[in-house]
Amino acid sequence: MTETPCPASGRSSPAFSASSRSSSTQPRSAGRSAKDTAVPDAEFNPLIHAPIRLRICAMLSQAKGIEFAEIQSRLDISKSALSKHLSQLIDAGYVDETSIVRLGRSRQWLSLTPAGLAAYRSHLAALRRIIDADD
Repeated sequence: MTETPCPASGRSSPAFSASSRSSSTQPRSAGRSAKDTAVPDAEFNPLIHAPIRLRICAMLSQAKGIEFAEIQSRLDISKSALSKHLSQLIDAGYVDETSIVRLGRSRQWLSLTPAGLAAYRSHLAALRRIIDADD
């Protein structure tokens, strides 16, 4: 049996399999290059600006991946509400969703795509411009 590293810990587990759903055209294993992570020009993004989606992007920008249940717990929202927000981010190509089966239990791991990270950083830059304009 081939062991596959768990996204959260990097450890291997023989009872672990994964599948991914994303509209991103880049493979997850490609990593983020300096070009992908450079702060782009400031652009306000209404999709990311919704409070829940902004918080999701903020969390995911700080980690390689976070489990669905952890995000739900931190945001204190229902599964259906979180699923709705994540679907919008996934459809936009901003978030990758990976289904992991470990020890017979299915888990959903989420991570920002390079496009998602760039859009999030661009949105933050736009918000900073708005704030700085008031000074």
